[in-house]
Amino acid sequence: MQGFLLVDKPVGCTSFHIVSRLRKLTNEKRIGFSGTLDPFASGLLIMGIGRLFTRHLDLFTDMNKTYDATMKLGESTDTLDCKGIVTDTRALSRPWAETCQSIEGVYSQFIGPITQQIPAFSAKKISGERMYDMARKGTKFTLPFKSVEIQEILTISHDESPFFKYSATCSKGTYIRQLSVDLAAAIGELAYTDQLRRTAVGPYLVENGLSLEKFSLESVEKALFEQAPIVETLRL
Repeated sequence: MQGFLLVDKPVGCTSFHIVSRLRKLTNEKRIGFSGTLDPFASGLLIMGIGRLFTRHLDLFTDMNKTYDATMKLGESTDTLDCKGIVTDTRALSRPWAETCQSIEGVYSQFIGPITQQIPAFSAKKISGERMYDMARKGTKFTLPFKSVEIQEILTISHDESPFFKYSATCSKGTYIRQLSVDLAAAIGELAYTDQLRRTAVGPYLVENGLSLEKFSLESVEKALFEQAPIVETLRL
């Protein structure tokens, strides 16, 4: 059994848990994925099953990613998401409707190539050590920056204060947790990412992904794909 597989990862499990489930189901040890999703996040994981396909998961790496994010205004956390410790709270400085309009008004500041600060709780290494390990130990270090590109930001809903939901399409390596913080900071507010869902990787959509509840040997085998341009590349 070999091929690529689209999986809709649920909230609460790690990306590596999906690998473990598939290994037990298929008895194939060579299984990997392109683009980790944090446990609090859900959405599209592109898996490679079998040696040929795990070796070429990088074909998906440079594809743009699309996320649906819900940020909570008025609070900040150390991890920039709902799993962190609240580090500050501040009442909104304007009515909710005006706050939402103000957030939409700063979208244009973040479209295109931008320099983004890497969150302290991230897997990036400094002098060989993961930043999240350093952060958990209380080690003091300077947060690095990286260049990313955001193609589009769209509002999804903001009916329930203090939650604002938006969609962002961006380059690989973009931290949506940081984007939520930066959008709020641009209008003088606090925020963290309360929910996060990856809805697309390039042309591949989460609605075509196989959910954990539907995992079976038959369903996985049926869902495997060898998209023509990719297969031609693999066979060169």
